[in-house]
Amino acid sequence: SIVIGLASPLGRFALQYIPLEKLTKTFPHICFQLYEEEHYILLQKLHENKIDLLLTPTEILSPYTERLTLIEKTHYLLISCRSLHNFLGNYTPEQLEKLKTGVDLLDFSTLPAILFKNNGTTYNAIASYFYRNNIILSASGTINSVSGILQAISEQNAWGYCSEDVLYHVNDNIMMFNDTPIFAFPIQKPNLTYHMYLSYKMGKKHQPYFLLIQNCITEYISQMTKSNAFSL
Repeated sequence: SIVIGLASPLGRFALQYIPLEKLTKTFPHICFQLYEEEHYILLQKLHENKIDLLLTPTEILSPYTERLTLIEKTHYLLISCRSLHNFLGNYTPEQLEKLKTGVDLLDFSTLPAILFKNNGTTYNAIASYFYRNNIILSASGTINSVSGILQAISEQNAWGYCSEDVLYHVNDNIMMFNDTPIFAFPIQKPNLTYHMYLSYKMGKKHQPYFLLIQNCITEYISQMTKSNAFSL
């Protein structure tokens, strides 16, 4: 058997990334078990060989532990070309190239934001960043889909955001939505990059299977993301 540890309170959220049925079919000779507990307890159990894998959003700094990356998402600022022109005026090619390397959301604080309705973690990180810098995050609406965000951005003088895995048909940082060109710039500040790792203790007897399990999970995540089955 292989026991996968899920750290509380991440456990229930992370459960959507573990395709138990797919894993069981792919590895019928292995019994997969999920175990939810506090992060520090799971770390101890990992070192005591009481669990085999630990699903965690943070790196485990230990010379006896290896990790496999499941998810690495960068978030992007979305803004229409019209709104960017209204905001910056006649921006130069040099200014545009700088934006393509990464943006600080504080630089867009005078514009209202279109927020995801059910995206608490990212919203809290953005709101907290604005609060720490004594700036009020102005929102012109909350929407629960990427297409809704793009629709609002194409119609309003506002900005939005989304993770890179739901961005399609982006060419040179520009995507088209209803004939409206929309820029997608990587968000540099605050750091919204989201990770998910599978960590394990070196020398485990099941170690040869871990990379295969990683491939199985990442393939599943990719398929589910493209079908918008995950919340953003």
